[in-house]
Amino acid sequence: MALLEVGVALAVLGTLLLPLANLFYGGETVAASNRDFGDAIAIANGQLAQAQGTTYADLGFYENQFGTPPLTISGYNGQPAVDLGASPPTGVSPQTQPTSTPQQVGSIVYTATNYVVWVDGSGGDSYAYKQVYAVVSWTQDGHNTQATQSILLYPGGLGKYTGPQNNTPGGTSAAPDNVVELAVTVPADPAGETQVNLAWTAPQDPAGYYVAAWAPDPGGQNNLAVPDTTGTSSAWAPTGSSTSGSILGTATSFTVTGLASSSAYWFEIVAFSSAGDQWAISQTWVTATTLTPPPQPCTVNTLTVSQAGQASGQATVAKTNGQLIQPITMTVTYSGTCVSNADAVTVAATSSGADPGSPYALAWAANQYTYSLCPTNGFITGTHTYTVSHNGTATNLTVQVSFSQDKKGTPAC
Repeated sequence: MALLEVGVALAVLGTLLLPLANLFYGGETVAASNRDFGDAIAIANGQLAQAQGTTYADLGFYENQFGTPPLTISGYNGQPAVDLGASPPTGVSPQTQPTSTPQQVGSIVYTATNYVVWVDGSGGDSYAYKQVYAVVSWTQDGHNTQATQSILLYPGGLGKYTGPQNNTPGGTSAAPDNVVELAVTVPADPAGETQVNLAWTAPQDPAGYYVAAWAPDPGGQNNLAVPDTTGTSSAWAPTGSSTSGSILGTATSFTVTGLASSSAYWFEIVAFSSAGDQWAISQTWVTATTLTPPPQPCTVNTLTVSQAGQASGQATVAKTNGQLIQPITMTVTYSGTCVSNADAVTVAATSSGADPGSPYALAWAANQYTYSLCPTNGFITGTHTYTVSHNGTATNLTVQVSFSQDKKGTPAC
């Protein structure tokens, strides 16, 4: 009888413990599931933190991040994806990755998929802000499980922006707030003869990069062909203007070089999206005139002595009386600022022998001094040396001329 009672008691105890065991096991399963979900949320928040540290203009995806040839970027939750273009510009690396490296926590392997999409503004403005979704996936008890976190980002962290953004689906562009406070300064001479310095305040929506444009000023801003800023064509600078290469989107200054001195120019800074859109996001105009070079001293450079029909340095005199068959022209070239009344150039015969008229006072003209010899007194045949003097001081410019007799004996002058 006692043995039977023990058996009955054990059966009753087992009946009572089984639900408790199931309850304990279920609780452990829920706790494990909660831990796994918490790990997934932590991974998702890590992805969002990386997105927050990305420059707003670079937040999105290039199409070639999804395959080659480039594939269409899909949106998420019915929102269009932020498409930065087919591929990054030269020297630019994608800042946001569509899929993270798998992470293992315990026995669970998590994979995060990121989406960057456009969100409409409160005023109904399409594509006003960017929203980032981090979707973390893992397999638990044979079932695919997901956890999703998201964050809404504003341009540059400067608060809500109510105008259109610089990237719309497909890599097109519209005009946000302008580049403002563009100023031009002309540096001191000699740099200011050929260059100017531009400085500006960046738009609220950070630019992907800038381009400087300039051209000779035809007489005021009203005479300029106004560039198209609507985002519907590539005519963002007037015909005939010059442009720089890409300027970093973080820059707020640039030096334009290679300008002509004493010349008026107009200048603009054009902001582009990071996708490299070919029309202006924003612009403004300024004008400036480069410096005039200071006067350079008058410097004599070369001396040539030639006779019509004869090579330089050769001359022919008449056989009987030594008169010239053809006039001899002496030419001294110069550079700098030479003035006829202030700069006297003479050529003198410094060798022995008859040389009527020496020294010769040369006549001033643009870039040169000249003198034509055709004296009536005779020349002695042989080698004659001529030296140039500038304002009474002999220079190192000398030339030798060989005079010879002419068998015809018929002088021309």
